[in-house]
Amino acid sequence: MERLEKLPEKVDALAERVEVLSASVDARFEQVDHRLTQVERKLDVLSASVDARFAEVSEHFVEQRKYIEFAYEQLERRLDRVDQGFQQAIQQLRGDMRAQADVTTARFDRLERKLDRFIDAQLQFSQSQQEINLKVERRLRALERPRRRPS
Repeated sequence: MERLEKLPEKVDALAERVEVLSASVDARFEQVDHRLTQVERKLDVLSASVDARFAEVSEHFVEQRKYIEFAYEQLERRLDRVDQGFQQAIQQLRGDMRAQADVTTARFDRLERKLDRFIDAQLQFSQSQQEINLKVERRLRALERPRRRPS
């Protein structure tokens, strides 16, 4: 019986301990809750910062793409101008080559006419020379024939 008489005291002591433990657990939960709230705020700030950084990076990519497109347009325009310059140079060279070919052809024609005249002159000289040679040969034969003496 004594045990039964001490039972309410033990129950009261246990109740007090449970209340103390409950208060301690409540305080711990409040600390954990407070800490979780702080972590949640930090994560929100970090998330916002990361979102802002990604937005900046995206803006930089867009800006870089615009710059690259602009640079390619500029390069394409320059290449078009260079191509036009080459085309003009080629046309001019073709014209110059045609003109030079015409001049060269005219010079060869002139040279050919001169050679023709020279050859004709040589032929005439050769024919004249042959005629002279024939005459000389006839005279020499005539001189070589024995002369008949008049009797």
